[in-house]
Amino acid sequence: MIKLIACDIDGTVLEQDERVLPQELLEQTERLLQKGMDFCFSSGRQLSNLRVLAEHLVDRFYYICDNGAIVYSDGKIPEIISQTVMDHEDAVRIANSIIETPGLELEVSGSNTGFLYIKTEAFQNLMLSYQGMNLIRIHSARQLPDSVLKISIYSKSAESLFPVLSREWGSKYHVAIAGEHWVDITLADKGTGISALCRHLGIGLESVAAFGDNYNDIPILDLVGHPYIKNTSPEDLLKRYPNSFSNVVDVLKTF
Repeated sequence: MIKLIACDIDGTVLEQDERVLPQELLEQTERLLQKGMDFCFSSGRQLSNLRVLAEHLVDRFYYICDNGAIVYSDGKIPEIISQTVMDHEDAVRIANSIIETPGLELEVSGSNTGFLYIKTEAFQNLMLSYQGMNLIRIHSARQLPDSVLKISIYSKSAESLFPVLSREWGSKYHVAIAGEHWVDITLADKGTGISALCRHLGIGLESVAAFGDNYNDIPILDLVGHPYIKNTSPEDLLKRYPNSFSNVVDVLKTF
Protein backbone atom coordinates (compact mmCIF):
# COMPACT_ATOMS: atom_id res chain seq x y z
CA MET A 1 0.00 0.00 0.00
CA ILE A 2 1.30 3.46 -0.90
CA LYS A 3 1.40 5.79 2.10
CA LEU A 4 3.62 8.62 0.82
CA ILE A 5 4.08 10.20 -2.60
CA ALA A 6 7.29 12.12 -3.33
CA CYS A 7 7.38 14.27 -6.45
CA ASP A 8 10.23 16.11 -8.14
CA ILE A 9 9.33 19.43 -9.76
CA ASP A 10 11.62 20.60 -12.57
CA GLY A 11 11.43 18.37 -15.61
CA THR A 12 9.00 16.03 -13.87
CA VAL A 13 5.87 18.20 -13.58
CA LEU A 14 7.18 21.55 -14.84
CA GLU A 15 9.03 22.22 -18.06
CA GLN A 16 11.80 24.83 -18.24
CA ASP A 17 9.62 27.93 -18.68
CA GLU A 18 6.67 26.83 -16.55
CA ARG A 19 6.22 28.37 -13.09
CA VAL A 20 2.79 27.15 -11.91
CA LEU A 21 1.72 23.58 -11.15
CA PRO A 22 -1.14 22.14 -13.22
CA GLN A 23 -4.44 22.45 -11.34
CA GLU A 24 -5.26 18.83 -12.14
CA LEU A 25 -2.11 17.77 -10.28
CA LEU A 26 -3.22 19.69 -7.19
CA GLU A 27 -6.71 18.22 -7.49
CA GLN A 28 -5.41 14.65 -7.65
CA THR A 29 -3.03 15.33 -4.78
CA GLU A 30 -5.89 16.68 -2.64
CA ARG A 31 -7.92 13.56 -3.41
CA LEU A 32 -5.09 11.34 -2.24
CA LEU A 33 -4.53 13.43 0.89
CA GLN A 34 -8.20 12.92 1.72
CA LYS A 35 -7.63 9.16 1.33
CA GLY A 36 -4.95 9.33 4.03
CA MET A 37 -1.82 9.40 1.90
CA ASP A 38 0.95 11.92 2.59
CA PHE A 39 2.58 14.02 -0.13
CA CYS A 40 5.94 15.74 -0.38
CA PHE A 41 7.88 17.71 -2.92
CA SER A 42 11.37 16.31 -3.51
CA SER A 43 13.28 19.09 -5.19
CA GLY A 44 16.43 21.12 -5.49
CA ARG A 45 14.33 24.22 -4.77
CA GLN A 46 14.03 26.01 -1.43
CA LEU A 47 11.08 25.86 0.97
CA SER A 48 9.57 29.29 0.31
CA ASN A 49 9.36 28.66 -3.44
CA LEU A 50 7.83 25.20 -3.00
CA ARG A 51 5.23 26.55 -0.60
CA VAL A 52 4.14 29.04 -3.26
CA LEU A 53 3.72 26.17 -5.72
CA ALA A 54 1.60 24.19 -3.24
CA GLU A 55 -1.10 26.89 -3.25
CA HIS A 56 -4.08 25.99 -1.00
CA LEU A 57 -2.45 22.69 0.03
CA VAL A 58 0.64 24.47 1.36
CA ASP A 59 0.19 23.39 4.99
CA ARG A 60 -0.57 19.77 4.12
CA PHE A 61 2.64 18.98 2.23
CA TYR A 62 6.03 17.82 3.49
CA TYR A 63 9.06 19.32 1.78
CA ILE A 64 12.36 17.67 0.82
CA CYS A 65 14.38 20.71 -0.26
CA ASP A 66 17.84 21.34 -1.72
CA ASN A 67 18.07 17.77 -3.04
CA GLY A 68 17.55 16.23 0.39
CA ALA A 69 19.86 18.48 2.39
CA ILE A 70 16.95 19.81 4.45
CA VAL A 71 13.52 18.29 5.14
CA TYR A 72 10.54 20.16 6.56
CA SER A 73 7.32 19.04 8.20
CA ASP A 74 3.84 20.02 7.15
CA GLY A 75 1.87 22.72 8.99
CA LYS A 76 1.57 26.50 8.97
CA ILE A 77 5.07 26.86 10.42
CA PRO A 78 7.11 23.91 9.05
CA GLU A 79 9.70 22.44 11.40
CA ILE A 80 13.06 21.08 10.27
CA ILE A 81 13.01 17.28 10.32
CA SER A 82 16.60 16.85 9.17
CA GLN A 83 19.45 18.99 7.88
CA THR A 84 22.81 18.01 6.36
CA VAL A 85 25.40 20.77 5.93
CA MET A 86 28.60 20.84 3.90
CA ASP A 87 32.04 21.59 5.34
CA HIS A 88 32.24 25.39 5.24
CA GLU A 89 35.80 25.65 3.95
CA ASP A 90 34.98 23.16 1.19
CA ALA A 91 31.95 25.25 0.28
CA VAL A 92 34.07 28.40 0.07
CA ARG A 93 36.66 26.64 -2.11
CA ILE A 94 34.02 25.30 -4.48
CA ALA A 95 32.30 28.66 -4.66
CA ASN A 96 35.55 30.46 -5.39
CA SER A 97 36.37 28.05 -8.21
CA ILE A 98 32.96 28.70 -9.80
CA ILE A 99 33.31 32.46 -9.37
CA GLU A 100 36.73 32.38 -11.04
CA THR A 101 35.59 30.24 -14.00
CA PRO A 102 34.13 32.17 -16.97
CA GLY A 103 30.73 31.01 -18.16
CA LEU A 104 29.60 29.57 -14.83
CA GLU A 105 26.99 31.06 -12.48
CA LEU A 106 26.60 30.32 -8.77
CA GLU A 107 23.77 29.79 -6.32
CA VAL A 108 24.52 28.58 -2.79
CA SER A 109 21.69 27.36 -0.57
CA GLY A 110 21.47 28.12 3.11
CA SER A 111 18.37 27.30 5.15
CA ASN A 112 15.55 28.65 2.96
CA THR A 113 17.82 31.34 1.47
CA GLY A 114 19.75 31.41 -1.78
CA PHE A 115 23.03 33.30 -2.06
CA LEU A 116 23.78 34.44 -5.60
CA TYR A 117 27.03 35.52 -7.17
CA ILE A 118 25.69 37.17 -10.31
CA LYS A 119 27.82 37.61 -13.41
CA THR A 120 25.13 38.25 -16.00
CA GLU A 121 21.75 39.95 -16.13
CA ALA A 122 20.29 36.84 -17.77
CA PHE A 123 21.12 34.70 -14.72
CA GLN A 124 19.74 37.34 -12.39
CA ASN A 125 16.46 37.46 -14.31
CA LEU A 126 16.24 33.67 -14.34
CA MET A 127 16.54 33.44 -10.56
CA LEU A 128 14.09 36.28 -9.97
CA SER A 129 11.51 34.47 -12.11
CA TYR A 130 11.06 31.81 -9.39
CA GLN A 131 8.26 33.11 -7.16
CA GLY A 132 8.74 33.23 -3.40
CA MET A 133 12.51 32.74 -3.45
CA ASN A 134 14.53 34.32 -0.65
CA LEU A 135 17.66 35.58 -2.42
CA ILE A 136 20.72 37.51 -1.27
CA ARG A 137 23.37 38.78 -3.64
CA ILE A 138 26.97 38.23 -2.53
CA HIS A 139 30.24 39.64 -3.85
CA SER A 140 32.60 37.13 -2.25
CA ALA A 141 32.50 33.48 -1.24
CA ARG A 142 33.41 34.60 2.28
CA GLN A 143 29.90 36.02 2.56
CA LEU A 144 28.40 32.52 2.51
CA PRO A 145 26.44 31.38 5.60
CA ASP A 146 27.96 29.02 8.15
CA SER A 147 25.49 26.29 7.16
CA VAL A 148 25.74 25.59 3.44
CA LEU A 149 23.28 22.95 2.24
CA LYS A 150 23.82 22.91 -1.51
CA ILE A 151 25.95 24.50 -4.20
CA SER A 152 24.30 24.85 -7.61
CA ILE A 153 26.24 25.70 -10.73
CA TYR A 154 24.50 27.04 -13.81
CA SER A 155 26.29 26.52 -17.14
CA LYS A 156 25.68 26.23 -20.84
CA SER A 157 25.83 22.44 -20.58
CA ALA A 158 25.44 20.50 -17.34
CA GLU A 159 26.44 17.31 -19.14
CA SER A 160 29.82 18.81 -20.06
CA LEU A 161 30.42 20.35 -16.63
CA PHE A 162 29.49 17.28 -14.60
CA PRO A 163 32.68 15.21 -15.23
CA VAL A 164 34.90 18.13 -14.19
CA LEU A 165 33.09 18.71 -10.90
CA SER A 166 32.74 15.00 -10.25
CA ARG A 167 36.49 14.41 -10.56
CA GLU A 168 37.20 17.28 -8.20
CA TRP A 169 34.54 16.73 -5.53
CA GLY A 170 32.79 13.43 -6.22
CA SER A 171 34.79 11.42 -3.67
CA LYS A 172 33.40 13.50 -0.80
CA TYR A 173 30.13 14.97 -2.06
CA HIS A 174 27.18 14.04 -4.22
CA VAL A 175 27.61 15.69 -7.61
CA ALA A 176 24.53 15.34 -9.79
CA ILE A 177 23.06 16.73 -13.00
CA ALA A 178 19.88 18.51 -11.95
CA GLY A 179 18.73 19.82 -15.32
CA GLU A 180 19.96 20.86 -18.74
CA HIS A 181 21.97 23.72 -17.26
CA TRP A 182 22.37 22.80 -13.58
CA VAL A 183 24.83 20.68 -11.60
CA ASP A 184 24.31 20.37 -7.83
CA ILE A 185 26.82 19.54 -5.12
CA THR A 186 25.53 18.36 -1.72
CA LEU A 187 26.57 16.20 1.19
CA ALA A 188 23.06 14.76 1.33
CA ASP A 189 20.90 13.54 -1.54
CA LYS A 190 17.22 12.89 -2.10
CA GLY A 191 17.66 9.42 -0.65
CA THR A 192 18.90 11.01 2.58
CA GLY A 193 15.82 13.22 2.60
CA ILE A 194 13.22 10.54 1.96
CA SER A 195 14.82 8.26 4.56
CA ALA A 196 14.60 11.02 7.19
CA LEU A 197 10.98 11.76 6.30
CA CYS A 198 9.99 8.10 6.46
CA ARG A 199 11.57 7.78 9.90
CA HIS A 200 9.65 10.86 11.00
CA LEU A 201 6.36 9.45 9.68
CA GLY A 202 7.08 5.93 10.93
CA ILE A 203 6.61 4.29 7.54
CA GLY A 204 8.75 2.01 5.41
CA LEU A 205 10.41 3.04 2.17
CA GLU A 206 8.58 0.22 0.42
CA SER A 207 5.32 2.16 0.87
CA VAL A 208 6.62 5.25 -0.96
CA ALA A 209 5.97 6.21 -4.60
CA ALA A 210 8.46 8.68 -6.08
CA PHE A 211 8.51 10.55 -9.40
CA GLY A 212 11.68 11.89 -11.03
CA ASP A 213 13.33 12.67 -14.33
CA ASN A 214 17.07 13.17 -13.85
CA TYR A 215 20.26 11.90 -12.25
CA ASN A 216 19.71 13.75 -8.97
CA ASP A 217 16.56 11.62 -8.54
CA ILE A 218 18.45 8.31 -8.59
CA PRO A 219 19.04 8.14 -4.80
CA ILE A 220 15.32 8.42 -4.02
CA LEU A 221 14.13 6.25 -6.90
CA ASP A 222 16.58 3.50 -5.92
CA LEU A 223 15.24 3.43 -2.33
CA VAL A 224 11.47 3.55 -2.65
CA GLY A 225 9.12 0.70 -3.39
CA HIS A 226 7.39 2.42 -6.29
CA PRO A 227 9.78 4.45 -8.50
CA TYR A 228 8.51 6.26 -11.60
CA ILE A 229 10.73 7.87 -14.24
CA LYS A 230 9.65 10.50 -16.80
CA ASN A 231 9.54 9.07 -20.32
CA THR A 232 11.72 11.92 -21.61
CA SER A 233 14.56 11.06 -19.19
CA PRO A 234 18.01 9.93 -20.37
CA GLU A 235 18.00 6.45 -21.88
CA ASP A 236 20.08 4.87 -19.10
CA LEU A 237 17.52 6.02 -16.51
CA LEU A 238 14.64 4.64 -18.56
CA LYS A 239 16.39 1.26 -18.57
CA ARG A 240 17.07 1.48 -14.83
CA TYR A 241 13.42 1.77 -13.75
CA PRO A 242 10.53 -0.33 -15.10
CA ASN A 243 7.76 2.25 -14.61
CA SER A 244 7.76 5.34 -16.84
CA PHE A 245 5.19 8.11 -17.25
CA SER A 246 4.44 11.05 -19.50
CA ASN A 247 2.22 12.87 -16.99
CA VAL A 248 2.31 12.45 -13.20
CA VAL A 249 -1.44 13.06 -13.04
CA ASP A 250 -2.16 9.93 -15.08
CA VAL A 251 -0.32 7.81 -12.53
CA LEU A 252 -1.87 9.52 -9.53
CA LYS A 253 -5.33 8.70 -10.91
CA THR A 254 -4.51 4.99 -10.49
CA PHE A 255 -3.71 5.31 -6.77
